[in-house]
Amino acid sequence: MTTLSKQRIQHNQVAIYAVAALLSVGAGFGLPSASSVLEPLINPVLAVLLYVTFLEIPFVRIRRAFRNGRFMAAALGMNFLVV
Repeated sequence: MTTLSKQRIQHNQVAIYAVAALLSVGAGFGLPSASSVLEPLINPVLAVLLYVTFLEIPFVRIRRAFRNGRFMAAALGMNFLVV
């Protein structure tokens, strides 16, 4: 039996989220009667996913990121392009 290490989960985080999203869409279409039971779980599950995602951010180095002009220009540019 293999154990999932933190590093392995971090490396595959996007794939794990994508598989979870696909499974939830499949469950939604496959079991439409379960939507009334599962719908209240959407916000708590999203909160947990965001919490786990933000645990990975090194907030100690965030000041350095805000001083990086290229990074801020790219982040703001993408924000205005997408939104």
